[in-house]
Amino acid sequence: MSRKSPEKSSPVKRAPITENSGTISAFPNLKPFPKGVSGNPGGKPRRIPLSDVIREELEKKNNGKAVNNVAIARKLIQMALAGNLDAIREIADRVEGKPRQRSEITGADGAPLFEAPGTREELERRLAVLLNKGGSEMHVEHNEEIS
Repeated sequence: MSRKSPEKSSPVKRAPITENSGTISAFPNLKPFPKGVSGNPGGKPRRIPLSDVIREELEKKNNGKAVNNVAIARKLIQMALAGNLDAIREIADRVEGKPRQRSEITGADGAPLFEAPGTREELERRLAVLLNKGGSEMHVEHNEEIS
């Protein structure tokens, strides 16, 4: 089996390796960029998100009329009339808005998460207990409210 020499099979024509100020380079014409100058001044090419492309396609007009929006709306209505539940749901959500979902958060066995104290004294007692659990000493004094 014969091997081809690297000079004949290499697609890149390289200059002979030379010694230049202490460095050896196979490409003597290449130089680093000066400080403060970007090697890619335009930056990475901006990719167009799918939603932008879809909006652009939907906004295309024919003789001043939006054709894509109308065609999609008609197709959605046809699908709904044919009994497609997803199409019916989509139309209802768009026209009437999505229904609100009520959620209730409770403690164990449906008990409230927190019971509000009935009196100021009860609040002060609970606060003192919580603060003392943290290791700090605090005495809560009852101050009369100024009306």
